[in-house]
Amino acid sequence: GLKHKMPELLKICKQENVDLVGVTETWQSQDIRVPGFQWVEKRRPEGRGGGVGFLVQERLNIVKLDKVAKSQGAQWR
Repeated sequence: GLKHKMPELLKICKQENVDLVGVTETWQSQDIRVPGFQWVEKRRPEGRGGGVGFLVQERLNIVKLDKVAKSQGAQWR
């Protein structure tokens, strides 16, 4: 899960001055809090594991699409 990799992820974010980080297999049950970033995610609706999320610089405006047809294959815009 992501929880155990957070120190390494934060180090990379600082070193590389990133605006956006995509993460798969987050296994999150709680929100992620990172200074200067917003956390947006899609948790697996049922079952164990999975999930995707993004750390996005707070200065960037994002829109999360809640209702997207499965055939479109898009969750974020």
